[in-house]
Amino acid sequence: MNRVLENMTWLEAEQTAKETDLVLIPIGACEPQGAHLPLGTDTIAANHAALKVAERVNAVVAPTITVGYSAWFKGFPGLMSLRRETLTEVLRQYCRSLAQSGFTRQLFFSPHFANNDVITEVGIELRDEGIKTAWINLWWAANAVINSKNIAGEFREPIFKHAGEVMTSIMMAIAPETVKMDTAVAEAPKTIVPNCKWSGIFDVNFEGVNYCVPRLSSEDSKSNAYGDPMASTAEKGQKIIDGWVENIAAFIENFRKY
Repeated sequence: MNRVLENMTWLEAEQTAKETDLVLIPIGACEPQGAHLPLGTDTIAANHAALKVAERVNAVVAPTITVGYSAWFKGFPGLMSLRRETLTEVLRQYCRSLAQSGFTRQLFFSPHFANNDVITEVGIELRDEGIKTAWINLWWAANAVINSKNIAGEFREPIFKHAGEVMTSIMMAIAPETVKMDTAVAEAPKTIVPNCKWSGIFDVNFEGVNYCVPRLSSEDSKSNAYGDPMASTAEKGQKIIDGWVENIAAFIENFRKY
């Protein structure tokens, strides 16, 4: 059965909306992901996961949103980023358009953390219009899968890091032809703030206390890798993907009930 909205005729979309109100919305980014992964890594992962979940549940997959808010990566070529207010309006109209066709229960597949606050803001606003939204951050969910499946021992780096082992393994499983391990590097980012340790994309740690210091990724990292991808394998990535699908399908059973 065709689950991809953009591949349907309007007659098929009309019939599908009579059968389900649930739509899965992949949303990613076009941003640097180390020197070895494609700019569209978040987008590729979101789209793949949504399609796999759609095979398990009665849901439609909406056209993928391929550009989000990624302004702090502007020191690297290839970046595309929307302003937050632009992305907010895009999502507002996107969700309303889907609802007009009958898809009023909307689950975002959002690996890119900077999109999540925008999704939440729009979701709160549209709830008054009868539109129910939810989102899952796939990279954060990867950490939960590793723990719940007790597979941390299989990883050199058993926690998600930008362009690290978890992300690279998942891309090896989804689109191995896009992974360029000959240009991969293991890098630990360093902050430009004196006497502080790097503790996040925007965070630094000073004497045990975290501070937010907005800055560009290129100021902290030469490659834009914040981890070690060298032990990555497609087998590890597939285990995480399988865990995503299992958990999301189970969540959807509950999401449909409220």
